[in-house]
Amino acid sequence: MDPVEIILGDKTSEETLARVIDYVLAIRKYPIVVRDGRGFFTTRVFSAWLLEAMAMLAEGIEPAVIEQAALRAGYPAGPLQLADELSLATIRKIMDETIAAAETDGTALPETVAAAYPVVTALIGRGRTGKQAGAGFYDYRDGKRLLLWPGLREEFHTTREPAAPVEDLRDRFLFGQALEAQSCFDEGVI
Repeated sequence: MDPVEIILGDKTSEETLARVIDYVLAIRKYPIVVRDGRGFFTTRVFSAWLLEAMAMLAEGIEPAVIEQAALRAGYPAGPLQLADELSLATIRKIMDETIAAAETDGTALPETVAAAYPVVTALIGRGRTGKQAGAGFYDYRDGKRLLLWPGLREEFHTTREPAAPVEDLRDRFLFGQALEAQSCFDEGVI
């Protein structure tokens, strides 16, 4: 990936920051300077996209339509595919930590986390933890992605009837990430 997050600590000197930026540019990557904070910047914005896809599935939106909406928004792959590649167990671990942090801080749990959690939990409960396990949102054979798991339709009560225009779903992805980026700015992360 082109962006590289440079995380400033309390004791990071200007000289150290300058050297790291020079290095990142030398390896032809794009430096993003962020302050320390839960999820930093790129993970929070990326997670907003994944969680929005799972929230859509929980709403009964057809998984193939979710993937198509992401592709139409310009993403190189669908969020359900990437969730499988990351591992649903890893995603749930991060969600568990997010829930615990919200409880500790006394803050509201993001709606997408609340909506996506049952989706991830249901798939894990069926042994579908992602690509490495050979089953997640997609089926896999010999490490190669096949088709979306047909059981998604029954598990999440999706229908081939469009719940919303693909353009609306595309916009949900983009707006969700824009809102998370704004939150990072407001919190001083970026």
